[in-house]
Formats: sequence, structure tokens, C-alpha cells
Amino acid sequence: MLKAKLDGTDEMIYVLNPTACYNCLDRHNTVAEWTPDGTVAVQVKKYAFHVDRIGDCNLFKIPEMKRVGLFAISGRDEPEDEFYAQYHDMGLTGLKFEEVWSDEVE
Repeated sequence: MLKAKLDGTDEMIYVLNPTACYNCLDRHNTVAEWTPDGTVAVQVKKYAFHVDRIGDCNLFKIPEMKRVGLFAISGRDEPEDEFYAQYHDMGLTGLKFEEVWSDEVE
């Protein structure tokens, strides 16, 4: 996340460009509509992930949705090391967070 100022104003904004991309989508257990070539998830109804394939970055993309999807992990690291917790602690607004999957046993 980079701090910036809007041109012509002194309003502070933040530019977000995560670069981590993990091949961690569990395609077998994910319920989705796919493009004809099967490379892009058009609509996902139920996510499933391979936790062991998620690297150190807690804000990441997946190849199947790298242009539109952004994922944040919560509860794996200390709050001061997680994007989700820091975003809320800083009082930032504008992003919508939605829980799409949990590895907790139900």
C-alpha cells in the first residue's frame, strides 16, 4: 500500500497493488462457472483453498481471478502483521471485505 496525494488537492489516498499470486484454489472442491477454456472463474459460488499453498503474504491474488479478485487472510498472523486488521485499525474506508472461506472445522 502506497500513500499518495490527489493532484490539485492535498487529500491523502492509498494505492493498493498486491503482487503476490498463489496457485492455491482447490478446483475440485470449488463450485464455480468457468470460461470455456477453464482458466478463469467467471462466478464462484463456493470457494475452497489449499492452505499449504498460500505463501507468506496475507494479501494475495489467485491465477483464476487475478484481474478481479483479491484475497486477505485473517487470523493466521499477529494483527499488526495482517492487512485486514491494519486496514480497520487505521480507520480506512472504501474496501468491502466478505468472508468467502474458512478452514475451521464446522
